[in-house]
Amino acid sequence: SPEVVILTREEILEKSNWSEEEVKLLFADTRFPMTEYARKQIVEVHALIQFFARKALVKARQIQEEEDRALSFAQLHV
Repeated sequence: SPEVVILTREEILEKSNWSEEEVKLLFADTRFPMTEYARKQIVEVHALIQFFARKALVKARQIQEEEDRALSFAQLHV
């Protein structure tokens, strides 16, 4: 069975190269899969990975849509 790994806000700050403000903003994001346990904000590692995977997918789709719009615009003005 897969191992469940829980990270606290402090552990993410220690293990990442992010500033305290960046971690604070991450945990404040309503889409971020954190919860509170024993007065600590925590996140399960697999949920954290999925969160960033979805963010990357959304960003890739936005880039593709922008490229498609630019191409359509260029084709209209040729």
